[in-house]
Amino acid sequence: MQILAWPLVGLFLGCFVALSARREIHRLRSIGHTYGENHFASTWWAIFVCCLICAAFFSFVAVHTEPFEDQVIVALLVIGGLWFAIVDLDTHVIPFHAVVKFSTATCALFAFTVRGDTNMLRQVCVGAITMWTLLFLVRVLSGGDMGGGDVSLGASLGLYLGWSSSTAVYVALVASFMAGGGLAVTLLLLRKADRDTHFPFGPCLIVGSLFAVLR
Repeated sequence: MQILAWPLVGLFLGCFVALSARREIHRLRSIGHTYGENHFASTWWAIFVCCLICAAFFSFVAVHTEPFEDQVIVALLVIGGLWFAIVDLDTHVIPFHAVVKFSTATCALFAFTVRGDTNMLRQVCVGAITMWTLLFLVRVLSGGDMGGGDVSLGASLGLYLGWSSSTAVYVALVASFMAGGGLAVTLLLLRKADRDTHFPFGPCLIVGSLFAVLR
């Protein structure tokens, strides 16, 4: 019964995420705080795609993740990751206020589920610090090509990566840069971009993190 319930919950939350992301994108555009001109969230099929993606991830979680507390943790990662991916794809902006809310919800969830497990709490904190540090170094070495929002979001994702395993941060980073490189090469070959085109890295970071947690 639980296996059937999770995809249905995913469909509902996928719709909620798409509509919430669309409202945030409209807000960012209304104040001129946007660098991208994609309009995926405003298309008629955006909600449908988001629902399918969320339902597919929730189905995977229902089958491959136990116990229920762990399923909820991964579900929050999927929901938050999908929201940030949509907003970043359309605007090239990761709103700091949204990162704060996501981090707060994540910390509250871990505080409830992990409770007295000091080793796990330490691992979660180390994951966040390691992810933030490595992304900050990439930002400095790239001369600011990586946005500050990516670094902030990386710290939040690091909480989940630290919870998953001690090596998940490194797996996530490698997978993220591979995804970003693959996307860039594909668009260059299709002549949809050139060497001066800026790509939002947030979605790649989220894909890499999900891969590291769910592998």
